[in-house]
Amino acid sequence: MTHASPPLVRPVSVRDAGFWRGFALEVVSINASGRNRRSYSDARLSAATSGLFAVADGVSSLPGSAGAAQRCLVYLAAELRGSEARDAAAVARVVAHVNGRIFAEGRARRSGFEPGACTLDAVLLGDDDAAIVHVGDGSIWIGGPGPMRQMTQPDRVLRPSTRDPSRTVARLRAAVGAKPGLTPTTMTLPLAPTGAALIASDGAPDVAALAGNAWFRQDAGTDEFAATLEDYAGAGQDDDLTVVAVRWRRSV
Repeated sequence: MTHASPPLVRPVSVRDAGFWRGFALEVVSINASGRNRRSYSDARLSAATSGLFAVADGVSSLPGSAGAAQRCLVYLAAELRGSEARDAAAVARVVAHVNGRIFAEGRARRSGFEPGACTLDAVLLGDDDAAIVHVGDGSIWIGGPGPMRQMTQPDRVLRPSTRDPSRTVARLRAAVGAKPGLTPTTMTLPLAPTGAALIASDGAPDVAALAGNAWFRQDAGTDEFAATLEDYAGAGQDDDLTVVAVRWRRSV
């Protein structure tokens, strides 16, 4: 007996808009399950009114990683909410604390270090600058007023050992919740009056081509870009795919 593969469900983009400290923001985000995945392990965050945008990608071969990705973004948003310090150093401290919480939760379940590993890529807008944080193998692109530039390079997250779970920590080079000592890549960039950011999980193919879309230069409408993003995500990739795209323009 043969079993037909289930039809691909066309992804639908999610749009967000708001004002942040004198900037008008537009956001389009999307996720899609990969053909080789039994469950979806990515999480995305778009909070236009607080200037925080992020993608967390659970290491799907670890039990509990999808929940860890969700918790990572919940904890991140809660700890940054209302914070006056929004530079890279402050964000790094928050991520370190979030990492400790997820790591402790994993240990409390008495299943070694398996629960709780996820990557993290985030952009936090300030008054005059943008802080970015990178853990793992996603990517962040920033533009404005010129073309988009890739600001992070993937730190490959190695596949954990299924035969020897005790070696999971040694095999994970960088993942939130997989080890107690985590040093994220962080930087602070000047915030151009008109600009854009693209955050993509490691499952996103040909991110450079997507980053070249006219939408990031403020030359295309959001409806057009949302349709482009849905086509991009609906191509039937093997891995989970998550993208958060944001553009801003000073409104005062």
